[in-house]
Amino acid sequence: MFSEKRFYMHGTRLKHITLENGERAVLLTSSTGIPLYYPNLYITTQVRSASMALATAKVSLTAIQLLEEWLRDNDIDLFWRFHNGAFLKPNELDSIRDICQKNVSRTKKTIKSSINTARTTSSVTRNTQYQRMTIIAKYLAFLAITINQKNINEDFRIRRENMIEYFKRLRPRQSLPYKTEKLDRALSEETTDQLYEITKESHPDNPFEKNVQLRNALILEILASLGMRKGEIANIRLDDIDFQNNTLKVVRRPDDIGDRRKYQPVVKTSERTLPFSSNLGLLIQEYQLSHRGKLAAAKKHGYLFVSHKGDSEGLPLTISGIDYIFRRLKVAVNDSSLSPHRLRHQWNYEFSQAIDNSPKPLTEAQEEQMRSYLMGWTPTSGMASTYNRRRIREKAYDAIRAHQKRIKVVED
Repeated sequence: MFSEKRFYMHGTRLKHITLENGERAVLLTSSTGIPLYYPNLYITTQVRSASMALATAKVSLTAIQLLEEWLRDNDIDLFWRFHNGAFLKPNELDSIRDICQKNVSRTKKTIKSSINTARTTSSVTRNTQYQRMTIIAKYLAFLAITINQKNINEDFRIRRENMIEYFKRLRPRQSLPYKTEKLDRALSEETTDQLYEITKESHPDNPFEKNVQLRNALILEILASLGMRKGEIANIRLDDIDFQNNTLKVVRRPDDIGDRRKYQPVVKTSERTLPFSSNLGLLIQEYQLSHRGKLAAAKKHGYLFVSHKGDSEGLPLTISGIDYIFRRLKVAVNDSSLSPHRLRHQWNYEFSQAIDNSPKPLTEAQEEQMRSYLMGWTPTSGMASTYNRRRIREKAYDAIRAHQKRIKVVED
């Protein structure tokens, strides 16, 4: 037995399932709910078997879903194509490339219109298109070999490779972060100040109802002071908190059978223990005793943050619940780029400033080790420098300005 949640696109559906052992999975089905054999075989043998995350499986199936929609709209049976030793033609691959550019909307109704018209609204980023085409290329290569396992010869291999290489050459160039000016993902001082001000319980412009103002302020405080991800926030349990030592454990609980949320919040990075201030500890205790403790459903599970309205009152707060909080905050501070992840970048910027202002200077290696531990990264991941770009740029500007001051202008 399992619970499920579906997304719909034309004649296919993405179905999220939760197995009895707590494992989450995603399937691609027909409009009638029948799993599509080859897409799901690919996900099972090539993605899930490689221990990739559920989100990776969903991204892969979404790209394959686009291909399945294109095949349906163009009346192409890919099984028989490959079974008969024929492959997709260049003009067909060009058409698939075009589909991968589209930002396709989803609906709960089975739509019969062409994928090229009614269901396309805008274009995705080049990186998203590149990702989709890479997944489809891998799937086509897998499918051709799987269907023809007993009839593979050198000619077949060459023509298969030519098809894949042609499609890969159609991929757009990716936008590399170091080639753009989009390095500064920390918040502006104006946004930061306004954010902390309006979320005070006493503030007249607080965008939230009275019964969730403390909870939302606490979520904001934890994100800002500990640099955690939103999935880690939703994953906090009461027994992760040590009030005696003022520490919080970030614990990995993949496929937790006790977590019945459709989309289980997961800890993507390494487990770690983070210290918090005494003021934050008091805030957590106030929420736990005065707000969460009054809800009957909250006593049946150990998750700290819960919903405070409707049928879900007292149940663990979901990722979509946190996203809703930030949609409201975006409007309140007039910053459409605000997100939990940008607060993680903000934490890293402020951490860099604290290191620079420390009376006992640290080596670059020591700083990277500290940052990697607190963020949950492996020391060799390179993520420390990625999240430190704003401070690196500022220090580079300071250095060049100091250099320029030493240059004497030659007078005529």
